[in-house]
Parts: sequence; C-alpha cells; structure tokens
Amino acid sequence: MADDNRNIMEKAKDVIEAGVAKTMAFGKETDQSALQKLHEINLAEIQVGRLGEERGMSALAREYGARLVQDHEALDKRVMDVARDQRIDLSPSALTDGAKGLREKLHSIKSNIEQSKAADFDQTFADQMVKGHEKATAIAKHAVDDVKSDEVKNLLRTTIPALEEHLRQAEQLQGLRH
Repeated sequence: MADDNRNIMEKAKDVIEAGVAKTMAFGKETDQSALQKLHEINLAEIQVGRLGEERGMSALAREYGARLVQDHEALDKRVMDVARDQRIDLSPSALTDGAKGLREKLHSIKSNIEQSKAADFDQTFADQMVKGHEKATAIAKHAVDDVKSDEVKNLLRTTIPALEEHLRQAEQLQGLRH
C-alpha cells in the first residue's frame, strides 16, 4: 500500500512538473524564442558540466561533465551561427518572456547542484541533469513544429539526438546510486 501511494505521488509530481514546464517553456515558438532557449540551455549546460568536471566524486560523473561542456560548446557555436544568419539577438536584454523563464529555471537547477554536499554531488548532478535534459528535449521537439526558418528547424532536428544522448547518460549515472 505504501508503495502504491508513493507511486501515485511520484506520478502526480511528474504531471505537475510537466504542466509547469509546459506553461513556462511552451507556447508558440518563434525562430527567436527557440534560438534564445537553445542558447540559454547551452550556457547552463556548459556551467553545470564544469561543475561536474570539478566536483564529481566518480570518474563517470567527471567524464559526463566534460562531455556536457564539449558538446554544448559545439552546439552553442551552431546556435550563435544560425542566430547571426537570422539576425536574432541572443543577449540577455533581448530575451523573450519564455526564454527568461527558462533561464530562471536553469539557474535554479545550477544552484541545486552547486549547493549539494560533496558526498551527494554525483546523485544530485545526475538527478538534475535528467530533469534538465528531459525539459530541453521537450522544448526542442516542440519548437521544431513551430519555427519558420528551415535553418532553425534543421538546427533543432540535429540538436535533439544530442540532448537525448545526454539524457540517457544522465540516467545511467543516476542509476549507479539508486
């Protein structure tokens, strides 16, 4: 009975989180909002990846952190190139409301990781990366249907597999402690 109640509570939490993510990050995506969100995701993942490299207790956590830095730096270069081609401003002062909300959520994820104790770092890192990459993947998949530019659509389509791979890796790291 206790397990059933816990499962129900976990499912309810997932539904609530999905609803919050949808209202915070989803809406009709424009080329501008999609690129700004991808840019914000990349910047956050680079910062969090560096934390993983520096504070990871296991070699796997440190390697995952390094992979995040490497992959998201490369992804962000592509985002910035497309934004330049499309004449889209990625600076903080130009962020759409949806990108601002996402930026705040990403900052919260980073803070949770920064504040974790050394002994709990790998698990907190993995847990937050699973949540973050689930949201990032959902945002990118949603945006593909809305954006107008073929260049932005192609960028999103090639970004989604990288985000999904990062999610799988975070789930593997998460599974080591559960």
